[in-house]
Amino acid sequence: MNRWMTTDDMELVRQYAASQSESAFATLVSRHAGLVYSAALRQVGDPQLAKEITQAVFIILARKAGALDDKTILSGWLYRAACYTARSARKQEQRRQHREQEAYMESTLHAAETGAAWKQMSPLLEEAMLGLGQTDRDALVLRYFEGRSLNEVGLALGASEEAAKKRVNRALEKLRKIFTKRGISSTTAILAGAISAHSVQAAPVGLAKAVTAIAVAKGVAASGSTLTLIKGALKIMAWTKMKTAIVVGAGVLLAAGTTTLAIKEIKQHKTYMVEFKKVLIVVQDDNNKPIEGATISPTGYRVKGIHGADAYGWNKNLFGPPEKAVTDNEGKAYVKYPVEGIPGEKEFTGKIIFGVSHPQFSSVFIQSYSVDSPEPPIHLTRGLHLEVSGFYGNNHQPVTDLIPHLTEDTASQDWEKKDNGAFAFTKLAPGGHLLQLMGRLPTGEMVYSEYFAFTAENGEAYNFPLEMKPGIRLEGKIDDAVPRPVKNGRVMISVRPKEYPALNVIEDYYALDEKYGGRYFWHSYRPINEDGSFVFESVPPGEVDAVVLGDGFASKTIGQLQNRVQGVLTKGPVMAIPQSFPLSSPDTKIVVTTEQTATLELTATAGSNKPIEGVWVGMYPSVFRMWGEFGWGKNPSEDPYHQIPHLPNLVFSGKTDINGKFVLNNIPAETHGLEMDHPQFQVPIQQPNGWRDRHIRTSFSPGATNHFEITLEPKGGDYIGIKIPAVEKVK
Repeated sequence: MNRWMTTDDMELVRQYAASQSESAFATLVSRHAGLVYSAALRQVGDPQLAKEITQAVFIILARKAGALDDKTILSGWLYRAACYTARSARKQEQRRQHREQEAYMESTLHAAETGAAWKQMSPLLEEAMLGLGQTDRDALVLRYFEGRSLNEVGLALGASEEAAKKRVNRALEKLRKIFTKRGISSTTAILAGAISAHSVQAAPVGLAKAVTAIAVAKGVAASGSTLTLIKGALKIMAWTKMKTAIVVGAGVLLAAGTTTLAIKEIKQHKTYMVEFKKVLIVVQDDNNKPIEGATISPTGYRVKGIHGADAYGWNKNLFGPPEKAVTDNEGKAYVKYPVEGIPGEKEFTGKIIFGVSHPQFSSVFIQSYSVDSPEPPIHLTRGLHLEVSGFYGNNHQPVTDLIPHLTEDTASQDWEKKDNGAFAFTKLAPGGHLLQLMGRLPTGEMVYSEYFAFTAENGEAYNFPLEMKPGIRLEGKIDDAVPRPVKNGRVMISVRPKEYPALNVIEDYYALDEKYGGRYFWHSYRPINEDGSFVFESVPPGEVDAVVLGDGFASKTIGQLQNRVQGVLTKGPVMAIPQSFPLSSPDTKIVVTTEQTATLELTATAGSNKPIEGVWVGMYPSVFRMWGEFGWGKNPSEDPYHQIPHLPNLVFSGKTDINGKFVLNNIPAETHGLEMDHPQFQVPIQQPNGWRDRHIRTSFSPGATNHFEITLEPKGGDYIGIKIPAVEKVK
């Protein structure tokens, strides 16, 4: 049999079925517990119940091990079993109405695109995945849940790498259409990035060991509730085998049923009565004529008042999925929004955030549209035609294996490949643009064009054949301040065009965004070898921004961010700044300067110093000019042409233990704040400079440990949206 990990998995399954090998089963549990636990947690929201579901799934595996076919993709089988078991658990919760279910507020402090997409799709991911066929689902689980290469996916499915690529792309497109029907508009690239970055988290410490002990005994020692879960899951699995179409339809109805207006937050024993209103939006063309058929897709809202952050992603747990609206023949559409954007804090919606798209017009994204006062019509510009092609060498050899890229991050499905290998884009907006091509020659060598700057004007069409050249080999290392062997090191890079110099003045950089439409540049990563070295075999021309992170070290920020206020430069916010290096062909060598990372030791208590277990603590270290947590982007630009070693996501969060303590290592020194969340407790309102929020402002220093103690208060005593006047004490 020609299968990579599936062969290994199924060999372990056969060992267990034949000899009840506990070590074989323990290996399977340790390998796949994170996948099962993450799928369960997304559906039920309760970590303890997710652990119980994980236990039930592996008990089912132990019972059915001897009946599994050799061709089974075990990770896909376990994922499906986790979905069904969680579905059974949800039905039990609905019948009993006394089990707790988390309903938490979604912050948009993390504004990275894949993070926002994940917040939208996460609650519906498992139902959407169950809407796919088994082979499509297996392909996505292998590729994006487990981070396997296309070659490995092909081996597991018994297909070629190219066939696996097509299978994965088709499955992603099917998944995108399922989400679209549920009101979530996205691209396959964003879907892939969000699932890769967030779908699987590490299973809780000790869970794998506990699961193995109970599962190998076929669940003899399992609790009554776990056995009930198993029974319900097995019924669903059997029913699904006979009536797949019916179950998928039921899943769609279940997902659609989340639009109820009264949301009960069971764990806090209160009911939020959610009130909706609609705001009129008018869409016109440049001649002030109405545009019929424009789709308005809400993504978030801004609340009233003065806050540390006033923009939030749409909270589907409270409001259901956002409803798209389509303009009528007068260019009018009414968009529904929640009156209270943050009911738990009594914060009222002041403005909504949405995108507007139309097949014949350039898309726009509106960051601020008032729901209280009249706004002017949204104007769309008819899309211009752009055609691009690449050639290589003195004989102008056409490059037909090509990926075009505009830095405003256009959707891949909006590009149409022509028979001659060229690509056409018909939704180009007037104004400045930066274009780059990445391609692959028949020899397998990667080639790139220089970034090409141009200004599009109304009524014009554009056709650009661009010369492509071999990429630049980037060889680097971290400085000798880091002891060898280097542990858990990684380097993240972003390649800027010459039009975007390494500026540290925020307003100047944003001015370039306005000029060119955006800055989604070529980016990638590599693990750092134990000797401190790393190699990027082929990167495009330009200037590289680099950051590194590992056990005990991070790249050092060079310089200080500045703001330009009325023409005067002032000190800007605290944020990491990448180190910049010019690239020259055919190869470039760099050395990244490092400094020690910081450590957080936090203790969370309630009144009388009582420790609080299960407080989520998180932070988001940002890097100027780069996207993601400390520059981490799991989906590198070179991925279609070059397979990169899989690395786990960066971890800057966790929960307090039974003693209310939480320790986080390897924090970049420029990190400057914490977020905390708990079902029953909250951070007291912070009011720096008149702002009102629950963001904890702190600072870190290289090599230092922050000992942080905080006393939380019960929820419901005060609200960000309501200032409660102080009561004078009676003398």
